[in-house]
Amino acid sequence: MVECPAAETSASELMKAADTTLYWAKAEGRGRWAVYDPERSAADIARSALAAGLPAALDRDEFVVHYQPIVSLLDGAMLAVEALVRWRHPELGLVGPDRFIGLAEETGLIVRLGEWVLGQACRDARAWHREFPAQPLVVSVNLAARQADDPAIVDTVAGALSRTGLPAELLQLELTESAVMGTAGEPLRSLRRSPPGVRSPSTTSAPGTPTWRTCGGCRSTA
Repeated sequence: MVECPAAETSASELMKAADTTLYWAKAEGRGRWAVYDPERSAADIARSALAAGLPAALDRDEFVVHYQPIVSLLDGAMLAVEALVRWRHPELGLVGPDRFIGLAEETGLIVRLGEWVLGQACRDARAWHREFPAQPLVVSVNLAARQADDPAIVDTVAGALSRTGLPAELLQLELTESAVMGTAGEPLRSLRRSPPGVRSPSTTSAPGTPTWRTCGGCRSTA
């Protein structure tokens, strides 16, 4: 259903709105109807534009990694930093992950984007370790469900460590709750084959190995 002032709307605009509304109704299931909402339509268009621009943005190095400290609740000491990706969009400015990570997961680009974030985080962490060898700082990188279930994830992690020279014990990989629940609570299949230096989420960490852990919303560590 489309309702708009006739004097302010052309026939082509009306048909486009009708097509959009029909798509919304079909997405809700059989026998449903929908009312055209210009704000929802604008949001859908903006979302589609972001999704279409993701591959080129990765090619043009428009993404950047920011780091959020993870501190001890006991003494306030910084124990680690969490890598958080942002998009330096040429028109929208700095775009937060809430606007594009879901799109990257839907399109499958999350694997490629995640590999870039992992590599950048390892490079930065290695630079910090060279500059401050007496104060080792762990870098924590989040894995989305699609990344963690990628058969190549173990090789990807091992490759990032090898290329950057980052000691494995300074890398921590976080599995979101959705990634764990997506496998019915079982360890992710691709992480079961653990080459030297990589542990699965169900094992404890040992010297010389990156830590795998599941995480909720907590960003501070006691």
